Amino acid sequence: MGLKNFTRCLAAGCAAILLWHAAAASSEGIETIKSTLAKLWEYQAENGKDRGWKLSFGFPELAVNEYIKYLIATNARPGVKEAEVHFAGNNVVDLTCTIDLDQVRLWDPKAIPEDSPLRARGTLKVNSKIDVKVTDSLATFSVVSAKEVGGDTPMPVIATLFRVVALHQPEHFDIDKPIRLPFPIKQVKIGSGSVSAETP
Repeated sequence: MGLKNFTRCLAAGCAAILLWHAAAASSEGIETIKSTLAKLWEYQAENGKDRGWKLSFGFPELAVNEYIKYLIATNARPGVKEAEVHFAGNNVVDLTCTIDLDQVRLWDPKAIPEDSPLRARGTLKVNSKIDVKVTDSLATFSVVSAKEVGGDTPMPVIATLFRVVALHQPEHFDIDKPIRLPFPIKQVKIGSGSVSAETP
């Protein structure tokens, strides 16, 4: 699997964290995201597009990262120990995440090569810069840069690890294809420090 698909996997995880799950939490930012997700599910269930409904919404970076942290704490993102996004503007996301190598080994003992230094480690932290485009609920991603934080693990190894993690998410991501979002989203705009979207 090439670097493009590796990056697609990273970005797919980001998109899923933003749009898939609604978990109980007390933070005002998290409650805002939960409320928006509930409205999107209602829009979907009630055929909002055919009824002429339209939703526009946005989240600040802080709220999104609070939501990500909570989802990981409640094991809604298995195989991911930490993750944080920075919305850089111009539809670019900086994503830093830490892979749980112990969990990956339980899922696929062959995912880490026998001669890799990762065999003796419990985590791997990766930073990537991703260009995101969403049109008619189909999200596509392209890499600007991707690397291990503070290390030099080869990209093919990192790609394999992310593929294993992606397959074991609740959505069972197929990282070889663009990601179909669970709601009808016309477009997503990533500005500096925030993300916004709207339905058709």
